[in-house]
Amino acid sequence: MNSKKPEFIKDVSQGEWFNNVTNNVYGEAIQVIVLKFEHMYIEWLPNRGGFKGYHSPENADKLAVDKTFGAWKMASGNDLQESYAYMCLVVGHEQEGVVVLSFTSSGLKIAREWNRLMTTHIMDNGKRALPYYLTWNLGVSYNENEKGSWYLPKVSFAGYITPEQYAVIQPERKLLPSKNVDYSQIGANEAAPQVKEIEGKVDF
Repeated sequence: MNSKKPEFIKDVSQGEWFNNVTNNVYGEAIQVIVLKFEHMYIEWLPNRGGFKGYHSPENADKLAVDKTFGAWKMASGNDLQESYAYMCLVVGHEQEGVVVLSFTSSGLKIAREWNRLMTTHIMDNGKRALPYYLTWNLGVSYNENEKGSWYLPKVSFAGYITPEQYAVIQPERKLLPSKNVDYSQIGANEAAPQVKEIEGKVDF
């Protein structure tokens, strides 16, 4: 990666997870606990010319005048980008607090499958697990075609939270607003792999 570009981050290699608030590099694989989930649309100036805000799916549906697949437009000319946001704790780094993992574009298919796994997981006692009882492995996969190359997250079930983690999760969840989250104030955790109306509603 070109060190002259503004997106260049020292000590981070392509395909690694990192926290862009603490600058902590996690490497190619992490474990997370999902505390909350939100489906939203990000408003950008044309051609990603600048961030303008967040909208609920319902509000985005009203604001969009052009609903071309993957390229919604507002009357102002601004873009609306669909996004799935996961408010998580990183296992082993719980003291860093809540981080936000955002899935857009080609990552949406992975996010929908992750939601399906979260909402259908059955524990050994035969009961359906609450999503924040579960831990997940996040790795990366390399992809390429004639247009270029990119990394995408890989998600797999890791196990169950410990009693110690449960004690941390409860107060953290209470601090999270249930709707209309201003993610810019939380400190979004962006993945170097650049990365409630869905199939199987996520109910936390």
